[in-house]
Amino acid sequence: RNAERIKTALLKSYSIKVDGIEIDAEVQSFFHIHPYLNQRGILCHYPIADLAKGLHEISYEERRVTRSTSELISSTLKSLPWMRTSAPAVNNQTVLPGSTP
Repeated sequence: RNAERIKTALLKSYSIKVDGIEIDAEVQSFFHIHPYLNQRGILCHYPIADLAKGLHEISYEERRVTRSTSELISSTLKSLPWMRTSAPAVNNQTVLPGSTP
């Protein structure tokens, strides 16, 4: 229960967009420990089945607010361009090139 409240609070401090469209509600998130770096964080999954093939941009903004008034005091915007390439789908599951369904 506390873990869900912590995750919700952390996710509210970020805004996630794909191609300028906010997708926060569509993101599934999980607590995660990086397997090699042993860093703790939140792993976010976003369904891309409906995105067109080609160049896209994912961006996120970290928002920091004051504790007393909840006023925005700073924000950091980072973006990452990425390419969606086609992959055949079998039974609504994406099959990666070189793998067997």
